[in-house]
Amino acid sequence: MLPRLRKRGRAARAAIGSGTSFRKSTVSGALHRARVRARDLDEACAYLRDPSLRSHYEEITNAVAEHIGRGAPIEHLMGGSTDAFKLASSLTLFRAAATRLAEDKDGADFQRLAQTCDAILQRTATQGYPPCEFTLERIAE
Repeated sequence: MLPRLRKRGRAARAAIGSGTSFRKSTVSGALHRARVRARDLDEACAYLRDPSLRSHYEEITNAVAEHIGRGAPIEHLMGGSTDAFKLASSLTLFRAAATRLAEDKDGADFQRLAQTCDAILQRTATQGYPPCEFTLERIAE
């Protein structure tokens, strides 16, 4: 099952934009939430530059990737379609942020995160949750 994730800081408890959250199921089957807020690409980059917050986001994405890799339906993993859409939006934004940060000379960690986000998005797309067009449009602005 997904690892139990502790609440961390205000930024980690808030939701992306108007409310994106990752739901994680634990061994006991209880649902917990970890939230990440970023209004735009610059804020997402700032979030990922913080080692503690980046570690938190990596922990979440790695857990999601593990379960999706085993064939878990994203709606089941996230607890419904609304949170599955929010996941796709979050991954779309943070994939772009990690890709931007990977361009730096010390960007290997960011490149791995971008690849993890992309791998999850490829899986979610096959289940009807492709990268978020609204988020992609906002990133392009």
